[in-house]
Amino acid sequence: MHRRKTVKWWKTIFTWILEIGQVNYHIIYLLAQPVETKPMPLAAFKDALISGLISLSTPPEAQRPLAVDVPATKPGPKPHIDAHIRLSKSPHLIDYDGVQRQCEHCAITKKKQRTTFYCDNCPGNPHLCPKGVSKNVTHKKISDLSTNNI
Repeated sequence: MHRRKTVKWWKTIFTWILEIGQVNYHIIYLLAQPVETKPMPLAAFKDALISGLISLSTPPEAQRPLAVDVPATKPGPKPHIDAHIRLSKSPHLIDYDGVQRQCEHCAITKKKQRTTFYCDNCPGNPHLCPKGVSKNVTHKKISDLSTNNI
């Protein structure tokens, strides 16, 4: 188990700690057994220990949710949001998302800008770059830009 070389030193130490724990549990098991019973070998004890831990960690099949219950999502581009839906006097609340998409404001002004930020107030959460859209830009201003450029 610990004979394989690894660059990460903590993996070796972790496997040694697991090995020492298994041997210590085997010694305690042997001390707790009566003298007249045949002792279990270390390899068989490790197999029994692992199978016991696995049976404790996996829930029964009846409690698992079925895959049919989870709706499937189809990857692809986000749906287009009409300008009249986004009309509001509230400012955009910019939030971070790990996915890069094209900025909606820059796309309206014919610029290509990719961003990981999106508006939390808009329906559909369109991505907006912090350079092109400051916090004082409202939904109405963006919708006016989109109607003028169409």
